[in-house]
Amino acid sequence: YSCCLYYFDLLTGLFQFRTILLVISAIPFVTSFCNDWNNKYIMPLSVRTGISKYCISKMIVGFISSLSVTFIGLFLYIFILAIKVPFYNPSSTEELVTNNVFLDLFGDIGTFSLFAAFWFSFALMLSALLPNKFLASAASFIGFYLWDVVIAFLPYDISKYIDTRALSRFDYSYSVLGISYTCFFFIVISAVFGLFFYNIVKRRLGNELV
Repeated sequence: YSCCLYYFDLLTGLFQFRTILLVISAIPFVTSFCNDWNNKYIMPLSVRTGISKYCISKMIVGFISSLSVTFIGLFLYIFILAIKVPFYNPSSTEELVTNNVFLDLFGDIGTFSLFAAFWFSFALMLSALLPNKFLASAASFIGFYLWDVVIAFLPYDISKYIDTRALSRFDYSYSVLGISYTCFFFIVISAVFGLFFYNIVKRRLGNELV
């Protein structure tokens, strides 16, 4: 009775898997600012390109990098899994959201990838505040965990709009309005993290932060 959708839903629902994935998806780029700062590479870079271009490029490239790492990794997992089990088994307990198994898989992987990229943005911002590459590598998980703790004390009518765990589930947000809100939330809040990142880097270069 098992199928790819069932295993994917089971896997992404595990807190331990989310923790590992958030760390892995951030690793390719989240320590880049720490390396630039600790090795003093940022000085000539900021002079040549300007602080704003430096920060924008870091945030955009890192966001796309994290999203791509997650999307490609999950897609390969599904591809390899499909060698042994069907994409979808009508007898399974997993129901289709869109009545199209491929669209369901794309939606599941896409929303989860946005979730990972969102927490990368937070990690990059934190790495500018505390430029330690080990802390930066784990910052995505730290932010995700603390966010979950905070929203647990909020009323459901509020928390349902900012619960990143729920928003990363395609079946939770499915509808034109729901998907639009999910993309809007992850991208806009990531941009806010980017603004904080820019402000912190600017203050660091101005010797306002030690």
